[in-house]
Amino acid sequence: MTAHKRYSTTQKMADLLLDDSRLLTLFERMGIRLGFGKRSVEEVCAESGISSHLLVAMCNIIAERNTSPDIRSLGREDLRAIVDYLRLSHTNYTDHYFPTLHNHIHIMAAGLSAKQQQTINSFYDLYEASVMNHFHHEEQVVFPYINSLAEGKKPENYSISEFAKTHSDIDENLADLLNIIIKYLPDSDEDMASHTVLRDIFHIEEELDKHTLIENCLLVPLAEHIEQGDFGITAEGSDEGYSEDRSQTKDEERVGELSAREKDIVIAVAGGATNKEIADKLNISIHTVVTHRKNITRKLGIRSISGLTVYAIMNNLIEVGG
Repeated sequence: MTAHKRYSTTQKMADLLLDDSRLLTLFERMGIRLGFGKRSVEEVCAESGISSHLLVAMCNIIAERNTSPDIRSLGREDLRAIVDYLRLSHTNYTDHYFPTLHNHIHIMAAGLSAKQQQTINSFYDLYEASVMNHFHHEEQVVFPYINSLAEGKKPENYSISEFAKTHSDIDENLADLLNIIIKYLPDSDEDMASHTVLRDIFHIEEELDKHTLIENCLLVPLAEHIEQGDFGITAEGSDEGYSEDRSQTKDEERVGELSAREKDIVIAVAGGATNKEIADKLNISIHTVVTHRKNITRKLGIRSISGLTVYAIMNNLIEVGG
């Protein structure tokens, strides 16, 4: 697979979308209209009233999935833009994605037994409720706090570390639903309604992944940066809102091989430690813990705590009953 070439503010805006169609929903939510012509990212963003450095950072995060933007090129005003993007994302789910999927699941389940219908509908309802609870917490607690930071205020009763500590991927149950439909659900419907449901789920899974990436790779570290009192300091010689993490060697980046620090984190996770507890124990930031956990998932392909526990036991990282 060809490595992604980092986007920059000097590129033609049209080239970004032609290069990666996943950026379309990002452009929509950022209020970027089509008809770019040959204008650059910087030119289009200036006309749209948004930060070109922020847009490029978001595009690179979505395209590469595991990147650390140079937040020193961003500032308070970018926090508000990120919140606006995430709020529009919530609206897409509540007004369109979830109602459509819910309807298609009921159509698919109509061909099943009463017991199977109840089981599949209940499973989905619980999944949707968990995501809505996550969104509600962001709307009522996290976003107002972020907007306070954007206004130069710092409420004493909350910090972004609280969000990072409790924040977890919200798509694991969605992956379970995929497995149930693909592997175990009788495809008894003549119009292949289950295939329609799968298309819905694949789309939502991709959108949730982008949502989580923007939060973990951009919102959290930028909020931490501003909490510490560094407001929008532009990095000299920065690479268009993007910085490369040079802390890992090529050997450590290979899939399936964990660094010593990543093994420490696997052991801690398997022992039931939270992100904050891991950060305190290893004397690193919560954002660094989140980044390591994302790298661990990428290398091992294991997402859940129980899966990491099994991995740790099988690889003699921890002892059972010891």
